[in-house]
Amino acid sequence: MSSSTSEESNEEALQWFESGVNAMNLEDWNSSVKCLSHAVRLKPDELEYREQKHRSCRRKFQKNGNVSKLSRVKLAAIRGRIRSANVREDWAALDQLAEDAIAIDPWDARTFAHIAEAAARVDRVEIAKYAWTSAVKIDGTNTAYLRSFGAVLQANGELEMAKSCFEKMRVIAPTSPIAEDLIRAIDIAALMEQRGFAKAKNSRDVAARQEEPRPAVDQRFDAFVTLAKHHTKRKEHEKTIEACKSALSIVPGDRSIQTRMEDAEVAFLRQQAMDARNAARQDPKCDRRRETATQLLTRLSSREIQIHSQRVQENPDNLLHTYYLADCYRRASQLETAICLFQKVCADPQLQTEARIAIGECRIRSDQAELGRQELEIALLEVDPAAQPRAFKLAHYWLGRLYETRKEYAKSVEHYGNITAVDSQFRDVARRLQVLNTITWP
Repeated sequence: MSSSTSEESNEEALQWFESGVNAMNLEDWNSSVKCLSHAVRLKPDELEYREQKHRSCRRKFQKNGNVSKLSRVKLAAIRGRIRSANVREDWAALDQLAEDAIAIDPWDARTFAHIAEAAARVDRVEIAKYAWTSAVKIDGTNTAYLRSFGAVLQANGELEMAKSCFEKMRVIAPTSPIAEDLIRAIDIAALMEQRGFAKAKNSRDVAARQEEPRPAVDQRFDAFVTLAKHHTKRKEHEKTIEACKSALSIVPGDRSIQTRMEDAEVAFLRQQAMDARNAARQDPKCDRRRETATQLLTRLSSREIQIHSQRVQENPDNLLHTYYLADCYRRASQLETAICLFQKVCADPQLQTEARIAIGECRIRSDQAELGRQELEIALLEVDPAAQPRAFKLAHYWLGRLYETRKEYAKSVEHYGNITAVDSQFRDVARRLQVLNTITWP
């Protein structure tokens, strides 16, 4: 493109942008979205154009989930073309298709993730950072998004912000070694920058800087941390606990090590409880085995509640911790307490759907079936089966159980069928369908 043509395109983009902003001021959201979409198409590297367009899209639809059936059909077609553009590595097409999708549904985290990926591939760093921020705001529990966002930040030299992304990953998946490895890499990069390794011109410069002695206590601590990570990967829970205790004896109060040790303890207790329960099932007439299994399950539940209660106290604003604690109470059949905590979690848009489904389950199990049904049906309106498969299956499962109890077998089979269409091995759905097929019902 010649310089004159480029200038004309920039000028036209600016005119569309100004028209879009004027429409925003008049609260004419349809016109605003159309004008700003043109501006983004003509000037895709201008961040402000996108920000204003996406703001208009959200105002146009008012609330998440307010997408018509016709729009959903259009979205499905666009997503198919997005997949094709991704395979071809056609980043310009991927970017534009994702923008088209946002004009229909501005609350889809996957669409912002596509924009972020396309932007990163063509070195539009600020747009990639903005799009990943948007994706993470919508779906804050998606570790893949956090990892990609952190990678962009790390490549841009924003190490502390990158580390924050990886630390969130660790909270979401505490037993996964990936976040720990990424955090350690960030710490090493920061240390290299601090000691000047990153600016070293050759190996002799690096060697000269490495002559600075490192305290032996740091070396011992790192050794135990490395050992703990090794045992975690191998699921050697007792050895992980011992390595963490050794690390904590050197650096008392290190919260990341304390968290790793607690998670290993829970994993060890869970394994013991599951082994005991399996043994009791194999010999159902043995009272001693049943009693042992019950005691271990009770001990596991008590320890989980204790650990997550402490984490909630330490981070009361982190509703993910509250979600985990509520889930502990749910599994312990302390349903009223679980409901109260899940209701608090509903304040977080990223966790709201899963919390609603859990509330629905708890209400059904506590003889509040109609309230449970309402919660589950509301949740299903918000669930994307592709992005939230577990939530989709759980909602249908408990609705199936509810209608089965009410002897509304046709509805029950419909809900169970929605599950088997995507996962034929989910829980005991196959067995329940088999039983229902033997029942005579109108």
